[in-house]
Amino acid sequence: MRRASIFTVVSLKLRDYYKETYDREVYYIPNGVTIQDNGPSPESGNQKDLVFAAGRIIPLKGCHTMLKALIKINFPGPVKIIGNIDQMPSYKKELQELAKDLDVEFMGLIREKTRLLEIIRDAKFFIFPSYNENMSIMLLEA
Repeated sequence: MRRASIFTVVSLKLRDYYKETYDREVYYIPNGVTIQDNGPSPESGNQKDLVFAAGRIIPLKGCHTMLKALIKINFPGPVKIIGNIDQMPSYKKELQELAKDLDVEFMGLIREKTRLLEIIRDAKFFIFPSYNENMSIMLLEA
């Protein structure tokens, strides 16, 4: 902290804490998204999808935890998993094995933000069981 040229934080509470603790300038840069109409689109019909989305689907994102929970409750509905599952071949195999008795669609990475947010907006639930995300943009957008 003392050697940093510039110190930034994502909350006003943290800014105040570090400013007081270290007696130096701290810049507040909020993680944020543009909030638009967040209701379901008219074309969505009835909302029943459950969506998990992450850019990189790796163990820390918790997709396996979600799938295990869905298996445990015998979840009958459709599940859309959005993101790159090719990062770790062994994890991809684990997810595919867990998904085999569920109605899961692996949609891959969706780069078009409008389409991604549309899918999330039209879902009944957005699940984000991450083990280590302080402030996820994906979670904010959902």
